[in-house]
Amino acid sequence: MAKSLPREPQFGHLSDWQLGRVRKALRAYRLYDRVGGTQHTWCDIREAIAEYTGVEIGKNTKIGGERLRQFVEGINTKSQALRFPIPQPESLEAIIEFLSHDEINILGLDELEEYSPGYQAALRYAEYLKESCEGTATVSTSVLCGTIASAYKERDSVTVIGITVNHTQGGDDFGIVQVSEECVRYGEDSTSEALSAYRNGLIDKLIARNMSAGWGGRSQPTSATLLECRRSGH
Repeated sequence: MAKSLPREPQFGHLSDWQLGRVRKALRAYRLYDRVGGTQHTWCDIREAIAEYTGVEIGKNTKIGGERLRQFVEGINTKSQALRFPIPQPESLEAIIEFLSHDEINILGLDELEEYSPGYQAALRYAEYLKESCEGTATVSTSVLCGTIASAYKERDSVTVIGITVNHTQGGDDFGIVQVSEECVRYGEDSTSEALSAYRNGLIDKLIARNMSAGWGGRSQPTSATLLECRRSGH
């Protein structure tokens, strides 16, 4: 069994969007890196991290696996909001080292170096697009507004991903819209039931919810180029 060894921190404090990318990569590894068609358990991943990095998360396999699950899926609070515990610095370093290992290669370290653009970036980009498409007929940004949702089945739950485009004050003048993404997991048996629960705001079988927000710039009469400003884990 590998032993946890002290190490110098490489990444320091990670922002919300960086933590979101680590969560997404860890979730993807669990879902898609299967052995014999079987999905990894969180305990399996805890042991794999220990094997690749020498760092054991938690006092034992069960506790470590649960800490990984809580980091990715969150904890339901009394107010029904999700709280996402952040692992200890050494554990977080080990998770990133594992995901970026040459044999795993599901997260590139350069993905953690990008900055999170605010609305100023969307304004600058929209201005550039406006100049590039000068003379082309445009439509109101309100036409782009609305919500689309899709769902996929996991072992014992269904995850719904919904993307909403909202009109923002002055959006037509600047050619920008506000965009939000919501990832919601339900304890449902079918994708149609989960989609119905999502569209109707039902929470009785809700397991976890994760939201992101950003901005989009109108690039053509009926399309938008999205510039993300992610705030994962809330």
